[in-house]
Amino acid sequence: MWRAAAALLLALGMAGPAVADWSMPEFMISFWGRPDAAAQRDAHNPSAQAIAEAGFNTVMCKPEVLDECRKHGLKALLIGVTPEQAANLRDDTAVWGYFLQDEPKNDRFHELAERAKAFRQADPNHPVYINLSQENYPRAFVEKVHPQFLSYDLYWWWWKRDYFPMLEEYRDVAQSAGIPLICWVEVNAGPDSEHGGGETHLLDNLQRLRCSVYCALAYGVKGIQWFQGRLIFEGSQLTPSGKDVAVLNAELKRLGPVLMKLHSIDVFHTPGPALSLDISIGQGEPVPTDTRALPNHNWVLTATPHVILGMLQDEEKNDYIMVVNRRIDKEQDVALRFDVTVKPVNKVERFDKQTGQWVEFPLFDARQLDLWSEWAKLRSFWRRGRVAVEFTLAPGDGELLRVPVTWGE
Repeated sequence: MWRAAAALLLALGMAGPAVADWSMPEFMISFWGRPDAAAQRDAHNPSAQAIAEAGFNTVMCKPEVLDECRKHGLKALLIGVTPEQAANLRDDTAVWGYFLQDEPKNDRFHELAERAKAFRQADPNHPVYINLSQENYPRAFVEKVHPQFLSYDLYWWWWKRDYFPMLEEYRDVAQSAGIPLICWVEVNAGPDSEHGGGETHLLDNLQRLRCSVYCALAYGVKGIQWFQGRLIFEGSQLTPSGKDVAVLNAELKRLGPVLMKLHSIDVFHTPGPALSLDISIGQGEPVPTDTRALPNHNWVLTATPHVILGMLQDEEKNDYIMVVNRRIDKEQDVALRFDVTVKPVNKVERFDKQTGQWVEFPLFDARQLDLWSEWAKLRSFWRRGRVAVEFTLAPGDGELLRVPVTWGE
């Protein structure tokens, strides 16, 4: 009992100081770089107009570029600002926040907490920005600094490490603190791009970036930050990798208003394909490290391998599912089966990322799914009261589904 109480107090202690007068205004789409300041005539940096046209809504800059950002509808993450200057900007709606530190050493958390406190006192309406790296301890950071959001590096293709343990850990910490989670994604998935080596545009770059982004969305992130600007822009022109980023930014811009209203409930993975339909014998690839397999008792199930189900919900208790194809080399036909004896399901909708509209799926009897029928015979798993939907996921792609609440269920 005392352990449960202690855990509750810890969670409340983490969440309390982090919740100030600020709430994240919109889904963040940003990058590491800054706009050209007309006064400086820096032709190496893109114009604010080019940044906005590429689908970004937040940009790093110095205060002298703030009016240019405002002109093009960009929020400014201000660099080189003091708390005294911040006090004069507290009511400026073009300000996103104040850049304080990137990838700090763990032993500097106490110092950062003091600096952050000074900014909050000067301007309670905008947060300070601190980004973490793979070397940082996010739980210690949140406990000491009390940030208003959690930002970190998530470079799947450069680091060649397991992608999901970090997503699991950072989602956990952000959930405990009650703060939004945002992350950095690489622009060019080539392993030689991070430190200025060769920057060849990979033929499957878009699929790789898409997989990074949609896996993160399945974990409930509220912002994507792209690293870095020189890989996106040549002056104000988009590079081949920059064009991939712009494609995804356009989708994020449509999805963002919906995603900002959702909170993450759970995240499940499916394993790789088994050698037999009787998956109880344990054949096939396991789910990724530190993730959870989709449980058999869940109200929505799928036998499609290499899939993520990000379970989300809005304030009205409508359920949402971000379904992601972990495969970047092939499209997959996904079949989702809903157990209406556990949860009434009368309608399933898909968010069209090209139009921003919800499109209703046709529901059909799950017994029409041959795979489910065979699996049912082998495991005695099928029972009456199941409906299903089918759709195709492109390599690395994700689809957001909505299952409206059935009143009186």
